[in-house]
Amino acid sequence: MFSEPLSDFLRSGSVRPKFQMRSTDCWRGYVGTWEIIGFRLYLIKLEGRLESGEKANLSTVFPSSGERVFASWFSGIVQLPQGNEIEYVHLGYASIYERDLLLRFEEGELIERTLRVNGKAGSEASNDLDTEKYDYLRSQSYNEVPSRSTETKMSGNEPVSRLEEVMLTEAPRHHLWKEIERAAEELSTHHPIIKLNAFNGYSGREFFYTEGSIRVARKRRALACPSEQLKELQRIILTSILDVAAPHKQATAFFRGCSIVQNARQHHRKDYMFKTDIKSFFDHIKSADIMRAVQRFIPNLSQANLDALTKVLSCDGALPQGAPTSPHVSNLHMRDFDELISAEARKRGCSYTRYADDIAISSDDKFAVHQMSEVVGEALEKAGFTQNKRKTHLLGKFDRKIVTGLDVSGVYIRPTKKFRKTTKAMTRVFIVYGRKAMLPSIESRLAFWRSIRPDDPELFQLRKSIDNER
Repeated sequence: MFSEPLSDFLRSGSVRPKFQMRSTDCWRGYVGTWEIIGFRLYLIKLEGRLESGEKANLSTVFPSSGERVFASWFSGIVQLPQGNEIEYVHLGYASIYERDLLLRFEEGELIERTLRVNGKAGSEASNDLDTEKYDYLRSQSYNEVPSRSTETKMSGNEPVSRLEEVMLTEAPRHHLWKEIERAAEELSTHHPIIKLNAFNGYSGREFFYTEGSIRVARKRRALACPSEQLKELQRIILTSILDVAAPHKQATAFFRGCSIVQNARQHHRKDYMFKTDIKSFFDHIKSADIMRAVQRFIPNLSQANLDALTKVLSCDGALPQGAPTSPHVSNLHMRDFDELISAEARKRGCSYTRYADDIAISSDDKFAVHQMSEVVGEALEKAGFTQNKRKTHLLGKFDRKIVTGLDVSGVYIRPTKKFRKTTKAMTRVFIVYGRKAMLPSIESRLAFWRSIRPDDPELFQLRKSIDNER
């Protein structure tokens, strides 16, 4: 089961129980067993351990549950892989199987069942969708509906529900809309960004942004930081409404199951590469763009709901860098661009990926890569974006090629030479001078290295050296 319906419940309140990690094979700390009875989703078994050390089961998390708990809190997609494994990906739920059974629920009720047949490569081949809808169930008595049931156990640590071409055919039926409309009205009455020195004067307001910044590559990047109330509302909007719409398959950031490894793998050992970066990416996505993106994937929203949702997702007329919804909205906005560049790259035998604002195109054909650099430039200009010339490069056959911080030039995908050299130097200092305070940083770097290439001999030697010093 490539989904975690219980996670929405655990995030929905401050008094929810917190689980203790069982092992690196199960970071969330619990295993749930689910069943569908009469088109309703039920949690029928729960195993785990709470942070307090107490064993967790249904009765500890749901004291008045009885034998099963109706998952009324869950609206979203449950993905059930079927058949043989086509491609193994050592990351969460990113592995690809022959088929995916996709069950869409609203407030715990099954409303759509889709069987997706994956192609040989899992991404290049188009998917066959066989969809069966259960919209009529709302008006039916559950005693009149034949029971369909399935029991599955969770595994892994990250859910993925990647529907390539499926759009919502109707507005999500959530009580959430009242809260969205209230937040939009609150934001409309005041300027969205409130200066930090005036923060105390607005401490009673529930929905607002404040100015902030973050250091990225030795520079400070401005952020529009939502309040805790607004951030929580945006997170619920993301998981309950927006997450059903998947970005293009070549957009490899900000979506469940995506990773820097998945992005880099498509450019591994290619002779020629074009890389560029979009300047001020979020700032160039305006409120009108957000509205069009939302309307495309949720076409039957009322104008009032569409206006309210756009207002909550934007700040000062643009996509705010700092809101949890912004990365996913940016991917939805870039869908047409990704489709165009992906199609053009396929024609020329090139590989194309976009990781947020970083674009990479590679091929063994030098002329094709040069052609694609011009296509990308024209498409970005047409979409209202500007290339960052300082980060735009055409790399030749003997140049070292780095994609999303990973070296894709050699036989294996590895962390960059600089990263490996720094990690080895830190390890030597730890061993020679006994700097115990450095160990957490070293362990973090080694864990990242292991997630990229677990069988690297250099990594093995470093790990062995550190273990000998313990």
